[in-house]
Amino acid sequence: MSRPGLPLSDDIIDRILLFSPTFASLLATILTAKSFYNVFRTHPKSIVRAVAYNITGPALPQALSCIRHPDIARPYNKRPNEWGSEVPSEDENGKRSPTHAIGSPAQTTRSSAQAIGSSAQAIDMADLSEAPITAAETHKIVANAKVVARLEDLFSARYFDRSSSTSQLSQLESQIFRVAVYHLMLYSSIFHPSTWSNLLDSDDDDDDRDAAGLRRQQVLDKRTQFLSVISTPELFQIHSVGEFLKETFMWHIRFQGYPPSIRDLAPAVGPVLIVESFDDEEDSLETFEDILDLIEEDLDFHPMVTEYLSGPLVKILEARNEKPPQETFAHWHSISPRIFEKISQCDRCYTSYEFEFYHNGILTQIGFGERNDDPHYYLQTISQYLKGSLRYNKVESDCLRQEAQQYGSSSHLLVKIWDDLWNFNLVKQQSQSQLVDWTRDDFLCSSCFRMFLIENLWVWLWHTKAVSGTLKENCWYGYNCRTQTHKQVHAERLSHLCEQTRH
Repeated sequence: MSRPGLPLSDDIIDRILLFSPTFASLLATILTAKSFYNVFRTHPKSIVRAVAYNITGPALPQALSCIRHPDIARPYNKRPNEWGSEVPSEDENGKRSPTHAIGSPAQTTRSSAQAIGSSAQAIDMADLSEAPITAAETHKIVANAKVVARLEDLFSARYFDRSSSTSQLSQLESQIFRVAVYHLMLYSSIFHPSTWSNLLDSDDDDDDRDAAGLRRQQVLDKRTQFLSVISTPELFQIHSVGEFLKETFMWHIRFQGYPPSIRDLAPAVGPVLIVESFDDEEDSLETFEDILDLIEEDLDFHPMVTEYLSGPLVKILEARNEKPPQETFAHWHSISPRIFEKISQCDRCYTSYEFEFYHNGILTQIGFGERNDDPHYYLQTISQYLKGSLRYNKVESDCLRQEAQQYGSSSHLLVKIWDDLWNFNLVKQQSQSQLVDWTRDDFLCSSCFRMFLIENLWVWLWHTKAVSGTLKENCWYGYNCRTQTHKQVHAERLSHLCEQTRH
């Protein structure tokens, strides 16, 4: 029983520890009282496994495989902290944390050379999953779980609920998605581009070329062997998640000049690096440098990139008399039948906006993670969206830039413009447009959002001047006046923030 001063039985304390949401909270709870510590020491393996399950959900077996599989090409090289927390493994006096390693690692990671020659069927995945979880492994579990959760949030916002930045998948849909991500995480870890250097042909020696060709075929066969133990429904789910990784990868490198065929590299890059690069505020390709350096010269011909995932997957499905995954939008139904194409389309022109969309609820981020903040919306260049000849009117352009500077960032400026236009009923509809009218709740692609600004930014600037009392007499030719572009006296004397009244 627990000590008299704390009226909790050991069973209740055990339940409290079992429901710890994170390893950090488990450690904090253990350190609150000796009774909690004693209960933990009595059942360490089951408690640690329960907390791991709380973090990963039903995908725990796949999560453990991602860190224990002996054929993983690159070991996780970050120094693990105790129990997946930020608490260092030793205190200032060099003493071990009370949760120091329980059990031994299930397997040790083999070298890439050993991995190429090994047999996937010889690995007992059940043993990998059931072995006690060590302190070092908890850190890896937490790190990978964050990647999986981030991808799920992005997937949910892309195909389920555009107004929410956190996952709206059901419990079953979440499980399906996460299991597929972990499968891909392991697949990309085993067949990582870092293992390809000895698989390329030599220009000097026929024997070397033959040996390289044999090694390549062994790896290609092993990819098929790896996927062959996975059920058919899960293969379709893996394919869909792989397509989502390609979307995410291509969106990130969309301005870098790479050919469309580079999208096939995304599953090889793997979920971890794709999420890391997607959330990189610098928007750089540093995360991918080693991989891109390896294949960018001959991407279309690199034998290990072509059909990296789809090749073995289709081969297995054919052997099972199954049709290959659909190339239409319907393939997303392997994750959930609730996914409809309209959710990923602009409400006005019905084109797909991928990860770049604009909506009242997310203008503060200008899209996902402030990734749409391109030069088009910089405070210094916002005047390019003034209508007609206004953009060439130095007086009005300077006035707009000065007004914009008050808001500190383009995101805050766009929120102000959007809110004022709707709050004061100032929005101008395109009367001759075949498109539907603007609405406040629209989800817009970048093209439609820019059109909205062109149609309405001048109205907002007129409104700010009207409020401040600085409006002047209107020019007859309004924003279409050509004189305003080359005669500053005319631009200063009259207001051109108006529609043309004389033709």
